[in-house]
Amino acid sequence: MNILGLSGSLRADSYNTLALKAAQKLAPSGIRIEIASIGDVPIYNDDQRVQGEPAAVAALKEKVRRADGLLIATPEYNFSIPGVLKNTLDWMSRPPEPPATRRRRRPRPRPRRRRRRARSWSPPRCRRS
Repeated sequence: MNILGLSGSLRADSYNTLALKAAQKLAPSGIRIEIASIGDVPIYNDDQRVQGEPAAVAALKEKVRRADGLLIATPEYNFSIPGVLKNTLDWMSRPPEPPATRRRRRPRPRPRRRRRRARSWSPPRCRRS
């Protein structure tokens, strides 16, 4: 089984990268953990994607495709994931072809329903004695 490890931190000695290296050493037999770098992934730009994915993005996507699993170790920045990891996930989740070239199905028209007229509400009449 091949596992791809991604560290959400770019520091060489980050605790997250060290945790991935420890997981690599402690992995049981039959499980191989490869640690990929996200430092070369450029900032996501859809114009750049339309022209063609950068080599670093294409290489990382291929590693993700070949992997049986993904192990992400990341710090928490401002109650969220780091921007560099979010950027990488943005690249990984986008299709390689531009969206306009994909053929889209037209939605089927919904059958029209007859609307019932709402009854108007009036206050109860008071009896005069």
